[in-house]
Amino acid sequence: MNTPVSQRTHIDGFDLIRVLAVIGIVTFHFGPDALSTLGYSGLPAFIIMSFSLQSSSPRANNFAAITARRAQRLLVPWAAWSLIYAAVYYWLHRHQPITLDIVWSDLFVGYSIHLWYLVFAFIATLILALIQTQTQGWRRRSTTLLLLALGGTAATLLALKNALGLHHLPAPWPQWLFGLPGLFFGAALGMTYHANDRQTRRYRATIVFFAIASTLFVLYAGNAHDALAYVIAIAAVYAALEIKLPPSPTLRYLASLTFGTYLAHYFVYLAILSCSRGQLTNQWAILALTIFLTSIAISAAQRIPYLRRIV
Repeated sequence: MNTPVSQRTHIDGFDLIRVLAVIGIVTFHFGPDALSTLGYSGLPAFIIMSFSLQSSSPRANNFAAITARRAQRLLVPWAAWSLIYAAVYYWLHRHQPITLDIVWSDLFVGYSIHLWYLVFAFIATLILALIQTQTQGWRRRSTTLLLLALGGTAATLLALKNALGLHHLPAPWPQWLFGLPGLFFGAALGMTYHANDRQTRRYRATIVFFAIASTLFVLYAGNAHDALAYVIAIAAVYAALEIKLPPSPTLRYLASLTFGTYLAHYFVYLAILSCSRGQLTNQWAILALTIFLTSIAISAAQRIPYLRRIV
């Protein structure tokens, strides 16, 4: 008898995807342009995995509990790292006159652009939890169809963002628009975790087909970068579900470092550039050193109670 995905204690394939995804994101930020799309696919992969797991969890219907839990996990690190990056910014510009030019949208970003993901993930969690509480009496397939419809709508908005002028909006709105399809497609995928029989696997494949077809519409509309990133991410998450990997304590441990690595990698990157004083110019060396040192720093921080909360 096949074990339902939602009853497994762990999805081992997701560990591998998390590790590859965070390497991809760091590569997107600091690596060669040729790997930009491949690296950027790490972000939708994170989004799809996160919300697929939320939709498959029986605890997700408790709106108050999930709000408190996710606020602690997402908003506390967002506030802490916003302060850290603000301090770094003012230190680097300490010899220059500094003016505060803050707009209200900055409250949804933080003091470094990559922190937009934390506030987005928190609000997206609430949106999904609200959908789940309002559809408790629905059949599972009906809820899945609603999520797919919302995902298709979000993908259409992403495809039309240039035509509608949405790409001119200040951060984080273009980034949030990019993340929305992953929220709904991931949640729809998670609705298939209750079983792993042949019929459910076919249904899961149908969801993946629809999600990829929707993102190909984004490609047709001329937004190849976002579309290909989503196609790669969806295919990777689907492969992680269908191909059973043997448990790996090492890989699981490395996966536990990915959240903190995402938050801290820009800080470490700036530290490397500052310490090398322009002597280290090899892009690959800087990239590898950033990933390696960030992982070591997060591993150490996780052993300190107060720091563990923000990594």
